[in-house]
Order: sequence, then structure tokens, then C-alpha cells
Amino acid sequence: MGKVWETAGVARTEFAEMIETLDEGQLAAETWCAGWTPKHVLAHLVGFVDVPLPKFFFNIARNKFDFDAASVAAAEKAVQERTVDDMVKSLKTKSTQSSKLPSFPEGLTVADVAVHTQDVRRGLGLEGQLDDGVLAGALTFLTTDPKAQKIFEIPNLDGLSFEATDTGFTSGSGQQIRGAGDAIITALMGRPTLDELEGEGVAELRNRL
Repeated sequence: MGKVWETAGVARTEFAEMIETLDEGQLAAETWCAGWTPKHVLAHLVGFVDVPLPKFFFNIARNKFDFDAASVAAAEKAVQERTVDDMVKSLKTKSTQSSKLPSFPEGLTVADVAVHTQDVRRGLGLEGQLDDGVLAGALTFLTTDPKAQKIFEIPNLDGLSFEATDTGFTSGSGQQIRGAGDAIITALMGRPTLDELEGEGVAELRNRL
């Protein structure tokens, strides 16, 4: 039996509960994840708890080992074949399930769910905040784990320090970047929130992104 991922469970449940509040028009709207509606984002996240490992690898191989292309194809297929209620139920039921891939740490999933939650929330103009534990987990992974640079293409953050003004989270040393935790997360993941941040390090981060 896999590990129980408590923080990932909170993030996934929070996302699923947000999706449950959306009407049909909102479910078909554009999010901050280019080309994806909330249905596609949901399908992407539920794929990590529903798709068997052999099928996961087969899908990547079929897409010439391009993980992004495989993710897009899998999400589109799930949107066509599954209902929103079915996917939401699955994500909530299996919210604490760990990855079948030993190389995927919990922080990766927490960061992925956190930024996609904001993709939907900000894209649709919804109210709400990420859980403090989810924020801390995502920020820690994105600013300190080398895998973030490889998997999410986070730039080298040497010489930069981060402060989430709403949670007290701090990381790194050097030119400071301050702002709400969710704005830091989304900026690092290439979303348009750099203007919400302040500090002498913002210009340098902009150059690196």
C-alpha cells in the first residue's frame, strides 16, 4: 500500500470542492492553463490517481515520450469519456493516494494541484484562498527542490529570496521577492502574477523566466 499524502489530499479535495461549485458555463470557460477548461484541469489531476502505471507509460510512449503532449491527450480523452461528477468523486475518494512513481515526491503533486487550482480560480474570477499547508508545501517544493527546475522548468533561483507575506513562509537568500503565496507560486510557474510581487529581486526573476 502506498504512502498517505495528507497535504496532497487537502489540495486535491480543495480543488474538487471548487469544481463542484461551478455551473455548466463556468465548466466550459477558459482557465489560466492555456487551452484548458476546468474540465480539462480536473481530468489532468484525476489522471494521476486513476490511470494505471502501464497505461500511463503507454500514453507517454504513444506521444513520443513528450510528457506535456501525453498530458494534453489524456485530459482530452477523459473529458470526452467521463462526467465531471465521476471525476470529482474519484479525486476526492483517492485524494491522499501517493504517486506510483518513486521519483515523484508529494511536493510535486501539491505544487501541481496548487497552481492548477489558481488557474481555475483566477481564470474564472472566483473568490478563495489556498490552504496554508498547501501553500507552504508548494512554495517549499518550487523554491528548494531541484526537481522543480527539471519538471516544471523553474529557473535557477540562486541569489533570490522569497517571502510569502500572507503566511510568513521564507526561503533562499539574496535579492528579495515578496507577495502573497499564491502569487509567488503562479509567477514561478509562468502565470502572469509577477506584477503582484515586490522587492529588488522581481526584475531579476522576470529576466530568468
